[in-house]
Amino acid sequence: MLFSIGDVEDNVAGLRRHSLNKKCFALPSTIVHTRASIHYYRRKSFSRTGKIFFQPGASDARVELRFHYFNLFFIRHWLEWSFGVDSTRFVVKGNGDDWEDYGESVFACDLYKLYSSGSLASSPNRRSLWIHTSCPVTKMFSGKPEKPGYWKVKIDPESIQDYLLTMRRWNCSYALKNDTLYFSNTLAAAAGLPPNAEHLGFPRIEVFVNPRSFGGLAVKPSYGVSEARKWYKMDMVCHVANNYKVDYSILGPVANALGVMVDVLEMAQLTKLCRFVAAIAGVYEFNTFFLKVDTFARSLVEQSAV
Repeated sequence: MLFSIGDVEDNVAGLRRHSLNKKCFALPSTIVHTRASIHYYRRKSFSRTGKIFFQPGASDARVELRFHYFNLFFIRHWLEWSFGVDSTRFVVKGNGDDWEDYGESVFACDLYKLYSSGSLASSPNRRSLWIHTSCPVTKMFSGKPEKPGYWKVKIDPESIQDYLLTMRRWNCSYALKNDTLYFSNTLAAAAGLPPNAEHLGFPRIEVFVNPRSFGGLAVKPSYGVSEARKWYKMDMVCHVANNYKVDYSILGPVANALGVMVDVLEMAQLTKLCRFVAAIAGVYEFNTFFLKVDTFARSLVEQSAV
């Protein structure tokens, strides 16, 4: 994790050079297994600028992404925090509701570890606090917050010195804008990074397993695996059936998806997939298991294609 402010500045400069981080046209592959969506609106028909909204669920309110070159960080962390699965593969929206693998590399840096950290700051305001005006207003706490977070409160300008003394006692980074105090106790905020979904108090995104897009492959219904490899499929399906109580409406499509994967992968990658499934089946609850296998399978498909 980054500790040097100079390193933070260098990494922020790197983020700015990659438009993907702001525009989010490629997203973490785990979004395939949600009902989340992203929406773009231009300010004017001839304008290059516009607004970007992320909708975590079909019936959920849209969240405007106002974090500039940290927009992709925000979505990635929200998905990872919700599911407990790291997002190492990325996808782009294809035709209709389909997602396709993003073939290019995504700019990676140590800054993301700091951004997603839940560590509390001991030396606040090392860089200016990021002011997130869309943060809902809350009441001032009666005591020092123990959990990491980012808050916005209305204050009495005549008592400003009392508030500032409180911020120092609490080791909080802070910023004032008119009669509004923004503050956070996180290490990321102390380094001038914007808040993530957890620190803003957002709910976790819900998982909806989507076997049709497993491993980044187009999975057709009732796929018939080749005779020579059917035992590999049966082995993995048995691990699923023996460790999880899932309805056949889910197990059937999952088995079908594994069958497609069995035929596509080279033997070395297929062996790795079978061992991976055997190692983690029953260790995690079903949704997390499925997401981990999907992410691992995408990396194997990519290796087979090289």
